[in-house]
Amino acid sequence: MQFTTRYSIILNMPYGKHSGEFIPRLLFTAPHYIRWYLENVDESSNVRCSMEYFIQRFDKLPFKAVKCHGGKGNCRRSVTYLAFPKDHCAEPEYYCDECCPQSNALIVVGNYRDALDAVKRYYNEDIILYNRVVDRLLKAKGFSGKRTYESIIVFLGLEYEDCFHIFANEQATKSKSVV
Repeated sequence: MQFTTRYSIILNMPYGKHSGEFIPRLLFTAPHYIRWYLENVDESSNVRCSMEYFIQRFDKLPFKAVKCHGGKGNCRRSVTYLAFPKDHCAEPEYYCDECCPQSNALIVVGNYRDALDAVKRYYNEDIILYNRVVDRLLKAKGFSGKRTYESIIVFLGLEYEDCFHIFANEQATKSKSVV
């Protein structure tokens, strides 16, 4: 999705099961919910546009944690894909563009949407496996530690002050609507 019109970035879910939760954190803690939301909510929704924005930010981050396992063990180029066995979601192997295998026995994941699609298609939408595949993608992109508001802001390269101001405005709007 390309963003051609201006819209408001929403940081926290305004309603539903995850009301009040930080959307970028939900990408990494509740990917099954993100998949459901993206498939069931209108594309023009500000919340959906915000999710898409954060997914694009994540996908633009380079893989950092490992080097390619291809080329008979001699390739050490930067990773661009993770490959999981189709029959079970084991630890992935890591490949660059040139070494990425074309095998019916592997599921190749290069970005967040690939991860969601792989679990839906090959692993019966298992909630634990959504988390596992997205977790491996996060680690390959260099994220470690707890998934806190602050650590995710830093990881995604968001401006903390901007997030704080948006968050404060969201809270003020909620307070006014309650009165």
